[in-house]
Amino acid sequence: MPIVGGLPQSGFRIDLQRSENNEGGTWLYRGTVTTSLEIMPAELQIDGGGQVTITTNMTDELRERIRLLIRSIWRHAEGEKRPPPRRIQRWRPEP
Repeated sequence: MPIVGGLPQSGFRIDLQRSENNEGGTWLYRGTVTTSLEIMPAELQIDGGGQVTITTNMTDELRERIRLLIRSIWRHAEGEKRPPPRRIQRWRPEP
C-alpha cells in the first residue's frame, strides 16, 4: 500500500523498493526520500556485511539518519536469516 499524502510537516519519509538482483551479496534499493521541503530520488546499496552506501545527494545529517535506519532493518532481517525486505516505507520525526 503506497503512502498517501504530500510532504511531511517534519522529519523525513522513505519509500524504497529492493531490486530482485542480489549481485555479489549486495542489495540495491531505489525509491524516494521526502522531507518537508522536497521529494528526492534515492538509491542505496547494502552489502553482505550490512554496510549501507547511499548515492543520493542530500545533507550529511539526513544521509546518516537514513543509513542507521536501513542498517537496523538489515540487522533485523539478518538475525532472522532472511533477506532484507522488498519494500521499506518509514517516517521518522526530526531529532
